[in-house]
Amino acid sequence: RDVTGVQTCALPICRRGAFGHLSLVVIDGFADFTQPQYEIIEHLSQFAERVLISLPLENPRLRNDLFAKSAAAFEEIKSRGQAAVTWLPPPDAPVDNAAASFRHIAQHLFDNPRTAPKLDTAAGLEIVEAAGPSGEARVIAERVRTLLLEGVSPEQIVIAVRGSDEESTILGETLAAAGIPHDGTVRLPFTRTPVARAMLCVLRNESADWDFESLCTLLRLNQFRPSWPALRSPQSVDVTIRLLRKRKLGSNRLQILRRLSLDVESENSSGEPTASAVALGLLRQLSAATESLRQPSLFAGWVDRIVSLCDELGIGRPARIGGPGTTEGDIELDARDAEDWDRLKDVLYEAARTLTFLGEEREIDLGEFVRRLQDILDSQDFAAEQKVRGGVRILDAADVRNLEVPHLFLAGLSDASFPRGRPDDCLYSQSERRSHARPRSAIAVASSPHQDEMLLFYSIVTRARRSLTLSYPAVSASGQPLFPSPYVTAIRSLFQPAALRVTAYNELDPVPSPERAITETDLRLV
Repeated sequence: RDVTGVQTCALPICRRGAFGHLSLVVIDGFADFTQPQYEIIEHLSQFAERVLISLPLENPRLRNDLFAKSAAAFEEIKSRGQAAVTWLPPPDAPVDNAAASFRHIAQHLFDNPRTAPKLDTAAGLEIVEAAGPSGEARVIAERVRTLLLEGVSPEQIVIAVRGSDEESTILGETLAAAGIPHDGTVRLPFTRTPVARAMLCVLRNESADWDFESLCTLLRLNQFRPSWPALRSPQSVDVTIRLLRKRKLGSNRLQILRRLSLDVESENSSGEPTASAVALGLLRQLSAATESLRQPSLFAGWVDRIVSLCDELGIGRPARIGGPGTTEGDIELDARDAEDWDRLKDVLYEAARTLTFLGEEREIDLGEFVRRLQDILDSQDFAAEQKVRGGVRILDAADVRNLEVPHLFLAGLSDASFPRGRPDDCLYSQSERRSHARPRSAIAVASSPHQDEMLLFYSIVTRARRSLTLSYPAVSASGQPLFPSPYVTAIRSLFQPAALRVTAYNELDPVPSPERAITETDLRLV
């Protein structure tokens, strides 16, 4: 999704006036603009009678950190030409209790905590602390089920998650287990797909020269499905791993193969294949399959190699369709892996074509290819197929900013989520970008990542209209303690402690209480 590249390609079209004469151009839903976007706006204004641009700001400007990004865009637009400024006053019509809570958040979130008033009621607002991502997903499913039983349409419920981390998958699985129809549109990075992980596992095993840990991980992968004679016996992998551990063969591919060859020769058995023979047959075939990884090549050549190797190893290939023990779930997972593998191959071939077009002629070794491949997989994502229409929507948090949401759940609000730490730009640091920026007024200095995060959070929580539920896990999936986001603390500071509903679910008992049973498994347990 090269958005900047698309916008840059659109510039010549705008310069030619391909749209013809325009009466009105409306630009809404932006907090700031990139350089190509500014140029597009300039060219469109030459062919339009009127250009209307909306920005999130306040007058007078009291929360400078919150609106730093929009203030910079505002000053930049004014510097580029004549602009009439209209400040829209906040609505003053009577509102119900929930709307009053949300209006109070919109007017005072990230204000000076010493002067911000505290509201005596927090109707429609709840903060939930749960014991881990699974516990958080369960609490959200319970709240969603309650709304559905009260007659709320699923389309009026949105669950916003930050990014495409493991918690979004847990949430979707929990909703599915609870029988709640949902439409998940969270984009997934390729590094999250099993086929990409399997591919990287193959490459890292070779880079580590068959380190015991990496070799065992590869052999035990569900996606490791080569059609080799050595794997006809289902016990071949277990026999091989036990023998490697017994012989203390921890690394060095050539040494492992040589030692196993000596063992087979010394055994001189004429009956059933010995453990050494089974292990040697399997590892020899693996060594032959990965032979191409030991020579440098162009990036395009590496892509051809890894695609061919993964096809031989069965990565992305369905396993035992209709075979004994194959369930419907196995077939669905195989189909998902096959789709992910096709997407991944398209990304790799596109990267290879791009580098070839740019004149990339330098051969690289396996280590450099793995580093480049990791960068590509980290930067590329895709939208999983949406199987349910009209269900509860699971959206990336950034996609909620321009929606009107009656019932909004914002999940994963730990201190690692909001604000999200980001490394400095690879070419210029934050301070260097500030020093290179064209001098503007003090209010219009380029915003910092922390200020950008504040505006994102503000833009999300102000989209709720009837209920807003903020949740966070108290521990991570690995058992590490987590703390609530400072933005949750900022929300709490706007209300009297007795007015705000804060609920903690810290039970670790896998058997839920009868009133909290939401899945078939829960009903069997209780």
